[in-house]
Amino acid sequence: MKQELTWPEAIQLVLENHPTGLHYAAITEEILAKGLKQQLGATPAATVSAVITSAIKKSAASAPYIRIGKGSFALKKFFSSEVINSYSENSAEKIAADEAEKQIFQAFGMYWRRDAVSWKAISAILGMKGDKGPYVDFSGQQATYLLHSGHKIIYVGQGALGKRLFEHTKGRMSFRWDRFSWFGLCPIGEDGSMSAMPKSYSAKSMLTSLEALLIEAIEPGLNRQRGQDFGTLEYDQYVG
Repeated sequence: MKQELTWPEAIQLVLENHPTGLHYAAITEEILAKGLKQQLGATPAATVSAVITSAIKKSAASAPYIRIGKGSFALKKFFSSEVINSYSENSAEKIAADEAEKQIFQAFGMYWRRDAVSWKAISAILGMKGDKGPYVDFSGQQATYLLHSGHKIIYVGQGALGKRLFEHTKGRMSFRWDRFSWFGLCPIGEDGSMSAMPKSYSAKSMLTSLEALLIEAIEPGLNRQRGQDFGTLEYDQYVG
């Protein structure tokens, strides 16, 4: 049985065919399209980004990659030493700046069905990335959430997702919403596990994330695209 490629091996194969480099999201798409990886985890694009940036931050000199632009990378072997030096001398610094601008939201779901959840004091709120990867229980996710009546937003709240939504199934709010959207701050591991949310964020990342949240939630007509890199964080509701 053929052994599955590691993430670095899969990334290498893709970049071999793109001497001028690619954005990490495009690298991920090609890995998926070519079936180079079967064990993808919950957030494959984040994994690809982490593999590349970690190698550069550890040692820009020995890493096989160079950063050629925001979120874009190439193999060193396709560039002259002069070009490599011009890129690599600031690679770690630039990557740190890129990371400071990343979304503070680690996962989100849009217009999930209320009637697809068995509501109780500790409710399982299940989602997954497309039709692959592990199920994730988002009941413990620390999130900003929206309650919808149809496509109309009728309430905005925040807190532990399962606990707060369960509270809205009782009392005066109980019959006023049929769907919910949420934007979570706790990172999701490749195995579907959830980590504690970071204790602090940069001002830049907060602005970037707030913009993306508002674009997703309000869908303003003149915004041609969703928030930067926000699509890679979206989970679909699991309906059993």
